[in-house]
Amino acid sequence: MPPSSAKKVTGPKPAKERKRQWAPKSRRGCLTCKIRRVKCDEAKPSCERCSSTGRTCEYGTEPTQNQRIITHDRFRFIAHPLSINLIPGLRLDTAEERASLSFFEQHASLELCGPFNSKFWQRQLLQAAQIHPVIRYSVVALGAMYRKLASGTASNVPDDPTDNQIRFALQQSNRAIQELVKPARAASPADKITILTSCVLFHSMACIQGLQMNALSHLRSGLKLLQEIDEQYPNIQEMARDQPITIDCLRSIMVSFDVQARTQMSVPDLLDWELPPGHGQYHTYADSYTAICQAQVYLEALLNHILCYLQSLYKPEKWNPTTIMTTLSLFKEQIMFGRTMVDDIEAQLYAENDTAQRRAFIALRMLQTTAEVFINIVERRTRIAQACNDMSDRHSASDEPFYRLFDLASELLELTATPRQVDGCPSVRPVFSAGYGSVAALWMVSVRAKSFNLRRKAINMLLNNPRREGLWDAPSVGQIAKAILEFEETSAREELGIMPSELDEAHSQELEYLRCADIVVRYDGPRQAVTDIRNLRQVLRNERGIQTTCRW
Repeated sequence: MPPSSAKKVTGPKPAKERKRQWAPKSRRGCLTCKIRRVKCDEAKPSCERCSSTGRTCEYGTEPTQNQRIITHDRFRFIAHPLSINLIPGLRLDTAEERASLSFFEQHASLELCGPFNSKFWQRQLLQAAQIHPVIRYSVVALGAMYRKLASGTASNVPDDPTDNQIRFALQQSNRAIQELVKPARAASPADKITILTSCVLFHSMACIQGLQMNALSHLRSGLKLLQEIDEQYPNIQEMARDQPITIDCLRSIMVSFDVQARTQMSVPDLLDWELPPGHGQYHTYADSYTAICQAQVYLEALLNHILCYLQSLYKPEKWNPTTIMTTLSLFKEQIMFGRTMVDDIEAQLYAENDTAQRRAFIALRMLQTTAEVFINIVERRTRIAQACNDMSDRHSASDEPFYRLFDLASELLELTATPRQVDGCPSVRPVFSAGYGSVAALWMVSVRAKSFNLRRKAINMLLNNPRREGLWDAPSVGQIAKAILEFEETSAREELGIMPSELDEAHSQELEYLRCADIVVRYDGPRQAVTDIRNLRQVLRNERGIQTTCRW
């Protein structure tokens, strides 16, 4: 058959690519549909989806002047509470549950996030409580425990099983645990996020109760789980689309918790601690950041890197002069980038009399300054090791960064104080926040600054503020710092004849050997810590120092 007469054979016609018709996205749907992530027909007073499923249908209000969003050329700062009526359709069993959840939404969630806004504490948790009983029970328990804290005078909730509010919080916590241990199928990626969220909430509950060992145990479990998630599910958010809580928010919180743990651990505890959490897309090698929340994550991740590297220097096999100097140089570049980033944010966003902005700026500056202090410690430790010098690396040559830290912490405390009247006398209400704040900065000043007068001021500030920031409890660390200072003052008076008021003017090499060089804190009870303190001379001679016990 000639080619011209051959029948042309063709394959099936390709199907036309379906294109979704564009339509403007409405943001006026009811809050219940928003939480469930379903389309709302916006019918009022009750939309069709809520009516057909028997759910409560509620609509939000338009933003007011106090709920504004400030936008500038490069930086975006949300200056309003994020947790606004996010639990309209949540049905609870008792009035106590409703009161505790309402307290969490309206009060605790705002203070837990500290000086920064937090999608996790202010929005995502309340959304997840709508779906997951484990998270709902945990949030109710945390709200009840925070109510008890706020009504007292101490920085942690006492162990009183006869108190109805404490007993209710523990009952809700037990309900969450029972949900977690229920026999079920293998944990899905969404289940992993729920369990990691529970670790965060249980850790915070233990911190409010002052149970340091329990808090560290929950943190350790969370770090292990995050490591497992990173290894098994590199794209977990794509696999858990129905989970309101994002892995990036959880990762940021775990980095912050890990920083708190590492800044207060002794060397033996550090060497036995978990691997640092992965920093995901917010690693410390990024070129630029465009929001305050991203700057916070950058600086906390950088500080976490520096602390982990400092920990590695306690292992002799890690000493490689070339690698150390290269790493140190890289850290300094990242510190400079962080400083420039904070300067740019402050220059573009600073508004006079805006308390929320000012709090965020101070916290960013404290993170940046703290990172600089630890870089100086790494550098000093490196020089000491290379010169085979036995001098301690605890006290730096200059107090300039510590004066900056003290001023920043003082201002942040003033901006976040919650004054009230107790028996007709002015007082400050106890506050708990989960993240980094002024307590860790004041602790560094109180034990690492050379100026004795500056250390006394920092200690007095710690002792007089019933504030807890994660693992950092102001009155407790104030007691430990006071014991260290008194140990140094007593040694100077008895051995050198130098009175406490004369220490800042004294220039004696012998005085340097009487400064504290080794602090080991051990938790040997639910609310008790034993601290071993040695000065530099005792460290060099391998002698025992003093031991002090702190109870809270």
